[in-house]
Amino acid sequence: MPRFNVTVRYEQTKEIKVYARNETEAEERAVEIVESWNNVLSAEADDVNEE
Repeated sequence: MPRFNVTVRYEQTKEIKVYARNETEAEERAVEIVESWNNVLSAEADDVNEE
């Protein structure tokens, strides 16, 4: 049986905690952090809640 290399794109939702002055800064920081992770092509913030 032949063997194949297959590139698969997938999406994952994960909550991370960041310190920021306001919600906009928190979103920007969170996206920056996630985009720095290995093999992440892009990221966007879905929801922001202050603790």
